[in-house]
Amino acid sequence: MEKYKIFSILILIFLIVSCSEKSDSLTEPNTNYPDKLYPYETFFDLSTFQQRRDQLTSNIPANAIAIVATNDLYLRNGDIDYEFRTASNFYYLTGFEEPNAIAVMRRKTNNTDASELI
Repeated sequence: MEKYKIFSILILIFLIVSCSEKSDSLTEPNTNYPDKLYPYETFFDLSTFQQRRDQLTSNIPANAIAIVATNDLYLRNGDIDYEFRTASNFYYLTGFEEPNAIAVMRRKTNNTDASELI
């Protein structure tokens, strides 16, 4: 029984000391964290998306077009929508994250390796 009293007194002292310490970590920004909200977020430059579109359009015939659409906004209940997430294949080609968007791509006639986003 005496051991429990000593243990509980030590825990109480520890809690009082740890709660009474002033910490500047709340007022100063921590620079150890990345700017990304989630660790899997990746940011690309526009040339990356252009290369992906060029690769797609180089594989389609000369008189054909590629149409890629993204998702709609979905109503969850009443006036609340689900959080929008663009279609993966649409984002992979365009980098555009707006609902109800459509990308129409065709091969340029003067350069067979370049794409044109209509």
